[in-house]
Amino acid sequence: MTKFHNIILILLFLSTSIKPEILYSNKYLVLLAPPLLFLYILFIFKEEWLQYNLNYLRESSFYFWTFKAFQFSIFTQAIGTVLLGKATSFTENSIHTYSILPIYTVTIGPIMEEVIFRKIIFKRLHNIFNFGVAAFASSTIFAWVHYNPTRFPIYLVIGVIMCWVYNKSGNITTIIAAHIIINFTAILVSDLI
Repeated sequence: MTKFHNIILILLFLSTSIKPEILYSNKYLVLLAPPLLFLYILFIFKEEWLQYNLNYLRESSFYFWTFKAFQFSIFTQAIGTVLLGKATSFTENSIHTYSILPIYTVTIGPIMEEVIFRKIIFKRLHNIFNFGVAAFASSTIFAWVHYNPTRFPIYLVIGVIMCWVYNKSGNITTIIAAHIIINFTAILVSDLI
């Protein structure tokens, strides 16, 4: 993947994220923007996806690191909710407006976010800076894109956890799986509360 592809991907992602009200005000944008970004990710990483060793999904380390990411993230969410309260953003409130959004939240969203924030931003920064600086910078952007000022610290910590797990496991699939489970759990819990 070239530097040009990285820049285009980040700009496309941010253009659909900077003002979520714009995206959610048009049903066609809601329907088409996430899958188009997802297809672009598949295109620019096609060589990596084609060479991916599916046997990794059978290894115990995959399950160990996925569980660790999930465990620490859920713990962070719980502590954050106790300390900061439950506050939802426009994006989170919109999840029930369009029936496709929960599906995107559990599938396309985690893949796009982990590829952009961990595989591209964190990985590039980690090549230049130490782990702490790279994790904090990419996690700050990750938290900012979730548009929830009250829960910003929670998203920041979860971003650092995901960077740590990605760094330790060395595999993006681990944190994508954890992110999918986290988002699925969040949707279930939000419907129960």
